[in-house]
Amino acid sequence: MHNKITNRERNIAIFLLILFIGYFGNNTFFTHVHYINNIAIVHSHPFGGANHTHSSASLNTISLLNSVTLISAVSATIGIIVLHILYTLKYNRCPKRGSIAITHYSLRAPPFIG
Repeated sequence: MHNKITNRERNIAIFLLILFIGYFGNNTFFTHVHYINNIAIVHSHPFGGANHTHSSASLNTISLLNSVTLISAVSATIGIIVLHILYTLKYNRCPKRGSIAITHYSLRAPPFIG
């Protein structure tokens, strides 16, 4: 197994980084609230100005995208935790009690000064 990153992997990593920066920047700089039937709908997009409206279909789409984003983030976090646990179990990175074997018996004690 080699550790060299291919051009394709590097390009995918750059694309994902740019996508994340764009998503984070959009949510940071363009967040606004709409009040419809006394319900606050918070979302973000870089167009429309201060006074714009959304149709019922676009509000449903915004709600769906926010739900998908939340579910994806939670799923990714759980996946990382599970993969870490499986890796730890597979490669025995956690020491077990009594599993240290003594293989070198010719060790001597430190010298006595007294």
